[in-house]
Amino acid sequence: MDTASFGISHAAPSLYVDVDVVVVPAVDGEPRPAGRPRRKRPARRKPDGRRKAMSKGITAKERRDLLRADGFASWLRRPLTMTLDFHPRHLDQYPAEDLDTFFQRFRRLVSTWCSRKKIGSYWVWTRENYEGDRREHLHMVMHLPLRLRGELESYIRRLFPGGSELVQIGKRTSERDPETGRRRDGLQYRMKQLRGDAVGKPGPYRLPRETKNRHDDAPVAPVYGKRCGVSDSLTLKAEEKWRAERS
Repeated sequence: MDTASFGISHAAPSLYVDVDVVVVPAVDGEPRPAGRPRRKRPARRKPDGRRKAMSKGITAKERRDLLRADGFASWLRRPLTMTLDFHPRHLDQYPAEDLDTFFQRFRRLVSTWCSRKKIGSYWVWTRENYEGDRREHLHMVMHLPLRLRGELESYIRRLFPGGSELVQIGKRTSERDPETGRRRDGLQYRMKQLRGDAVGKPGPYRLPRETKNRHDDAPVAPVYGKRCGVSDSLTLKAEEKWRAERS
């Protein structure tokens, strides 16, 4: 049978279908084919470097950095031989600002004094806290000639009036650890509030970790903000620059 007699064409069926293409303007004015609308992904928020958090102890990395800075200070012939302990609870007027900000201002004032005395600012610092009212305090292990010890203490007391136990400046010494019986250096002692990752694996080299005050059994409490640090002159960047200049 001849299909031509029925008037049937062999052309492709698609030629007989009218397709309406809908054009949707894009956001930038250029047309694009209609379809499922694209969802704009929300921009990821970068962490706010200024945001402060509670810190429960010194980390392993922070501990290594404190020890590195101590060794670097000796290379610079600015050994950290003196300690400074500052207890805000003995102030005549307790700070209204958070202690993280207050201790930053305190260290800045000490740095200004050291610059005037032309000895430079070389130190490491830690913060400790115990549960209770106003138990947080600051420790510094620093380069300070013995002849200037009394001058620095008088300077601090003029700026921050308080009781006799407000500030103590003394020589860096070692103390016997009541738990292990071994002697512990003055800097290591001031790093005793460690986080779990800093104490190491169980064994003879595991570091002691303070969980409560040895005098009144008050549990260790977190601090708000940075827990420890080093002066600008003892940072890793400063050490790398120093070594590059000597090579």
